[in-house]
Amino acid sequence: MKLSPSLKRTFLIILSVSLASSAVLGMLAITLSVRIHDGLLVSALFTSLYCLVGLACGLAMERSSRPWLAGFGIIATAVSYVMCMGTVWIDLLNNDEIFWQITGSLGVMGFAAGHYSLIALARLSANIRWIRMLTLLLIACSAIVVILIINGFKPFGYDGMEKIIFMMVILNLCGTVAVPILHFLNRLPAADQPPSVAYNMQIICPRCQCQQEVSNGTSYCQRCRLRFKIEFDEPRCDQCGYLLHQLTEPRCPECGWSFPDRLLATSAPETPN
Repeated sequence: MKLSPSLKRTFLIILSVSLASSAVLGMLAITLSVRIHDGLLVSALFTSLYCLVGLACGLAMERSSRPWLAGFGIIATAVSYVMCMGTVWIDLLNNDEIFWQITGSLGVMGFAAGHYSLIALARLSANIRWIRMLTLLLIACSAIVVILIINGFKPFGYDGMEKIIFMMVILNLCGTVAVPILHFLNRLPAADQPPSVAYNMQIICPRCQCQQEVSNGTSYCQRCRLRFKIEFDEPRCDQCGYLLHQLTEPRCPECGWSFPDRLLATSAPETPN
């Protein structure tokens, strides 16, 4: 499932406008001592935050093998956003504790789903894959603990739960920073990978018209020594560099990335006559 380009553009425009509005309102309030309605600043900040989560979930829906989780994140954050804005502007159930518990729980679940889905997209080598798994586990546990606190469950007391949250936040930050860096270092761009096989072909030198056989890479004309540089652009996975050759479905068998159908059409096995 993919978000349409127009929807992505709308998310980006709303995110940019809300961030700019938050910055302008904040500077006016600080530098000019202008009285800003609290609802304006809160609305701008919340809109930026929820749009960012929506974009994260949308990206995860396009590339993840579990798009339902990112879809749930979009729904949960959207419902939580509407409930928050209703409270800010029309005083909707502002003093209802259950209402705030539901709003906060949905918001946390939405943020956690987006965060989890993005981290799950990282492709690490087998010997360090445990870092990604540990980070995903911490994201899920942190969301559960926060939801318990929001709903009034504090089995270790307020101080104990506070310490647990702080420890999980620190570990989450470490994992969230480490996993993308390791993913980047682990990824080998397709352009840097050698061709899977050596290709030979018959060509005619454009200078001396000598017909000859050359292979991929750099070679020279047998007669006039004109240099040839022949490169082949093989279809490879954008995520892990796996060669997309003779596949029957548009999904990388190595990392699960869904690639465009046009690559499948050029890499599918030939049907014998």
